[in-house]
Amino acid sequence: MVSPSIVSHRRMKSSKMRKKFGNTPVFGRFAMKRRAGFARFSRSPDCGIMGQRSSGQAVCGMRNNRDTIAAQATPSGEGGVAIVRVSGPACTEVLGRVFAPKNGRPMENRRLTFGHVMDGAEVVDEAKAVIMRAPHSYTREDVAEIQCHGSDALVRRLLSLLLAAGARMAEPGEFTYRAFVNGRIDLSQAEAVMRMIRAGSDRAMRSAVRQLEGGVSAFVREAREEIIP
Repeated sequence: MVSPSIVSHRRMKSSKMRKKFGNTPVFGRFAMKRRAGFARFSRSPDCGIMGQRSSGQAVCGMRNNRDTIAAQATPSGEGGVAIVRVSGPACTEVLGRVFAPKNGRPMENRRLTFGHVMDGAEVVDEAKAVIMRAPHSYTREDVAEIQCHGSDALVRRLLSLLLAAGARMAEPGEFTYRAFVNGRIDLSQAEAVMRMIRAGSDRAMRSAVRQLEGGVSAFVREAREEIIP
C-alpha cells in the first residue's frame, strides 16, 4: 500500500507540472510542439522532416520509403571535398554501378575505399566511398557515402549517375525522416539535428548535443509518468 506522504508528494509534483504546462498532459503538449517545430524545419536534404499545407496542417511530404535515395550531404559551392549520400535497399547495387574500387575487390562494410567514379568506361573523378550496412547507419538502412572533389558541376554529374543507376533525389529532410520512422531517433532528437547544424556558439552546440543524446526525451517520459501513473 502506498503511504499517504508519497501520494501527497506525487499530487504536489503533478500540480506544479500542470501550473507550468497547463491542463494539457505534458506528453501531448511536447508532441504538439515537436510537430509544429518540424513544419518550420530547413529545406536541406538532411534536416527538415515535415512539410506544411496551405491550411497550416503539418504533413509528411515523403514518398515511398522503400526507394533508394541520394542527395548531396555537404553545402553546395567550391571546396576540397563534397560528400554525396545514398540510402535504401538498393544502395549497394546503385553504388556498384557508379563507383569502382581501385583494388578491384568488393567493398567491405564500414571501410573507406579509394577508387573512381565511373560513367561506363569513362573515369569521372578520383573518389573515396564507404558503405554502412543496416541497421548500423544513420537511417538504419544500407547507406553509402561518396567523397569526391568539391565542384558543383562534378556533384551534379555524380548525382545524375546515381539517379540513372536506380536512385532518386531525396526529399528535403528525408534522411532524418527515415532515421525517425525506422526508430533510430525520436521527434525531439530529429529536431536536435537541425539545432546542431544551426548552432552558432559553444553553448548552442552543447544544448543541441544534450537534446540529440535524449535529454529532452527523458524529461518528457519522466513528466508523463508523473502525470499519468
